[in-house]
Amino acid sequence: MYGLLWESVFRTLGLAAGTMLWMNHAPALKAIGATRTEFYSSIWREISVFVRRLRRESTKSPSQAPQLSVITTETASVA
Repeated sequence: MYGLLWESVFRTLGLAAGTMLWMNHAPALKAIGATRTEFYSSIWREISVFVRRLRRESTKSPSQAPQLSVITTETASVA
């Protein structure tokens, strides 16, 4: 479902978004001690964690998936 092509596109988009963040906020990030290498390593690591979790969760059967609670008019209180 989430193959190598999907992951490549996802990583490319994530790194592109990170590049815009770095370009716009580099002075502030550098002021608190961040480096470009550290910044991009962090992005790469967090994308890896996300992809790994997504793949793990997508292989679970529906009975193993986390259950979302349903909000109805009886359970919701409107102020």
